[in-house]
Amino acid sequence: KPLIGQGTLSVYLQYTCYMGLPAHSGKDKWSFGGAINIDFSFGNVTMPPTKKFVQPNINKAVDLGKYALVVYHGDSISRMLVNKPTNGGQKKNFKKNAFFEGLGTRSAWNMETLKEMKKKLGSYKQLGNGTNAAIVLGSAAWDLLINERPFNMTSHLQACQLMMDYAHQRYPAATIYWRSATALQVHEVAKVADWQHFEAIFYAATSRTEELYWKQKELIEEKRNAKVTFLDFYNATYLA
Repeated sequence: KPLIGQGTLSVYLQYTCYMGLPAHSGKDKWSFGGAINIDFSFGNVTMPPTKKFVQPNINKAVDLGKYALVVYHGDSISRMLVNKPTNGGQKKNFKKNAFFEGLGTRSAWNMETLKEMKKKLGSYKQLGNGTNAAIVLGSAAWDLLINERPFNMTSHLQACQLMMDYAHQRYPAATIYWRSATALQVHEVAKVADWQHFEAIFYAATSRTEELYWKQKELIEEKRNAKVTFLDFYNATYLA
């Protein structure tokens, strides 16, 4: 239902003076990432005009439940779409047909890691030739965050393209999907003590995430439209 009437409006100021824009190596000598994470709340505010939110996959064009096997190959965001840790430390899958096979936490997709990425996906014997199976590729969060491997957009996009090509060659009968980037909401980290010194968030910024989102979307929809379906839920992750 649309929001109507009055309520409390909360505004989160994450950065100022373009502090969120510098790419990797730009903040290597900084003591913290430059995020200020100040929030303001205003009561009895009339609902301001907003862009209409369109629910992802509202027309049910993508149904991953129809496949006998769905393999997610990507970073830790992809892993979280598949399973969650139990109290005993074991992973409990949300769906019986979905499995994760990727590099995991603090992993980046680029030409340096391409060989390892291919090896991981290529060794998943359960896929066979891909009959009645779907492969969901995708990586974005840690590509932007980790400091030890400076992010290179050209190298990243080239690796993404080659991974899609490899998935088609290795599993010709499988249907290939690409998972979109997700929001990096740096103000949420401010709830944790000493958040300013977490190096992992030095380069977390909406502007950088959105740029990567559009670059990946262009790669999928304009250059690979017939081979790969783009699973776009970027805007929806701002509701989380």
